Amino acid sequence: DHRDLHSFPTRRSSDLATALHNLASFERLQGRYVDAEAQLQRVLQIREAQQGRSHPEFASALNELALIYRNQGRYDEAEPLLNEALDTWREQLGNDHPNVATALNNLARLYRAQRRYDEAASSYQEALALWRQQLGDNHPSVATALNNLAALYSLQPSRQAEAETLLAEALAIRRAQLGPDRKSTRLNSSHRCIS
Repeated sequence: DHRDLHSFPTRRSSDLATALHNLASFERLQGRYVDAEAQLQRVLQIREAQQGRSHPEFASALNELALIYRNQGRYDEAEPLLNEALDTWREQLGNDHPNVATALNNLARLYRAQRRYDEAASSYQEALALWRQQLGDNHPSVATALNNLAALYSLQPSRQAEAETLLAEALAIRRAQLGPDRKSTRLNSSHRCIS
């Protein structure tokens, strides 16, 4: 079933890669990591053959594969993929592109899982600054970024007050955007905003 990928017409193979990427994302969300990884390996083959490693869509597939590895605790495999995706997006799309903020957020989540809190905080802060710049201070994505940074700070006893301040800001944004009666605008028992 592995035909020479160069023999596929570019548009058809690009459509196939997009469909496989979407399927892999769905499978990742379902916890079907083996299936998702297999789909993404095919996506990477197609994207590299048709567009090269420096294409933003190749970086998107790397990012997705890194999320699978992170979810499986395969941190050493995830980190270089996230860094390559980040570098590609910065080079091809510019430092202010939303994908750069996404990559920074994903790196921060990886660092947090590894208890590399200083690196996580730096990446979360950079992602938050980009989202504020791109989307405005009151966008739900900004609230999510504030929540992520607050969750990190809540793990550090010396940063509890900062965590509370960030959570209050995130909650205010969510209430303003979604209304006070939505599940995502209520605090749970640990004072973390439900996202």
